Amino acid sequence: MNSSGQVVGVSQTSSTDAYGYPLSHAFRTAPDSSINPATDDLQPVLDEHVRIVIQVKRILRFVFIEVCHHLVQERLRSEQLEHLCVQSLIC
Repeated sequence: MNSSGQVVGVSQTSSTDAYGYPLSHAFRTAPDSSINPATDDLQPVLDEHVRIVIQVKRILRFVFIEVCHHLVQERLRSEQLEHLCVQSLIC
């Protein structure tokens, strides 16, 4: 709240954007007043830059999972080769 009695903040709505993310709107009230959705709604807070960051995080998470899967597969192949080598030495 500022010295004029205005309150500024962010409020999450029940709506979602085209990507399914919840919409949050910034607001600023009139002096010494409660929120009036008709006059105090400034704009959605989630913009295209934030969406890009979210998508990049999802891609990085997918890449990380794929790399881990690949490393596990390589380790299994390595252990199988070791096992075959040991068997051939014993026989």
